[in-house]
Amino acid sequence: RRATDALEEARERGEERGTALVAEVRTVLEGMRADPEVEALYRETRQWCLDEFAEVYDWLGMHFDVDFFESELEQEGQRLVDEYLEKGIFVPSQGAVICDLSDADLGAALVRKSDGTSLYLTWDLLLAKRKFDEHGIVRSLYVVGSEQIRHFRQLFATLGRMGYERARDCRHVAHELVMLPAGKMSSRQGTGVPFHELRARVEGAIEEKMRGEDRPQRAAWDRERWDDTLRRIAVACLRYGMLRVGNTTRVVFDIDAWTNPEGDSGAYLLYGIARICGIFRVGGRPELAELVRSIDSAGDGEGEGGAAAFGSDPERRLMNHLLAYPRVLAEVERDCDASGLAAFLFEGVKEFNRFYHECPVLKADPGLREARLGLSVAAERVFRHGVQLLGAEVVEEM
Repeated sequence: RRATDALEEARERGEERGTALVAEVRTVLEGMRADPEVEALYRETRQWCLDEFAEVYDWLGMHFDVDFFESELEQEGQRLVDEYLEKGIFVPSQGAVICDLSDADLGAALVRKSDGTSLYLTWDLLLAKRKFDEHGIVRSLYVVGSEQIRHFRQLFATLGRMGYERARDCRHVAHELVMLPAGKMSSRQGTGVPFHELRARVEGAIEEKMRGEDRPQRAAWDRERWDDTLRRIAVACLRYGMLRVGNTTRVVFDIDAWTNPEGDSGAYLLYGIARICGIFRVGGRPELAELVRSIDSAGDGEGEGGAAAFGSDPERRLMNHLLAYPRVLAEVERDCDASGLAAFLFEGVKEFNRFYHECPVLKADPGLREARLGLSVAAERVFRHGVQLLGAEVVEEM
């Protein structure tokens, strides 16, 4: 933060001083790479960061097959620029090198600055080439902030000029900023929330709510079970909180709202699934074949209290909602926007809760009981799958 403040102050005092300071920083960085001792220290401290990232990813249940480092792309990126400069795809311009995209209303895509250094665009061109040539990817999605829209338009257009037809398989999934209620976060300005603090706050808020409820069965939980349950709920709250908002809308992190088990939150979804699992612990969980038979034969029973009673308004609403799941998934894939899935799950759990309160499952007559158990299984399967697609894990008891 102090270095950033110094650069900003220098720029405010005068452009010449700011430019000189930037050049000084660049010289220091280049010297770091040239000094073996400094390079070794840099790699050691970088590993500290990578280890911290690994802890975050592990907690979130994330995995990456390949890591790319900017420091390892410079030379190869320069060779790529030279190759396409020789082919005439890139051209010199005022001491720099560009790809002229003016005919596509994208101006000049700068791939090498006048001081000879490469840029993010250069590295993204190289990474795209690697992904297609070395990893055989089918579709490349760039999940990056909306302020980079022009950058990616230039990237994909430049890839096309380079002869990569697979540029059409690239897509920028633009999203808005994640903010605190007080405003924008910035790691450079020191206003971001460190992961360990975020994790502690979210898990603490959830545990406080859970311990405040009268649930005698939790008395036998050991610390390991508490920790695993808290982690799953916390991850669900964070993932749902991020994904429930459409890509074009700013995300505001509000810990109370995001962890509210009775509101539009990941905790609400997990509570709903745990409620269904509670039914199965008492009444058993029918297999898929039984599920289909019970619903198909629901109209064959006799009497108001038998299976013929299946099909009340809450039951129909829940069934119709579940039947929309394939369409919702198709829309999410098409739009690369998970907010539709989040909304579907939230509304679905609400529909199930209405069904649960108005249509007793375990106390119903045998035919109706089996039909409602089957509907409960269908709901649990859909909700569990949807939550997993959001990147979270369910809990069967809360």
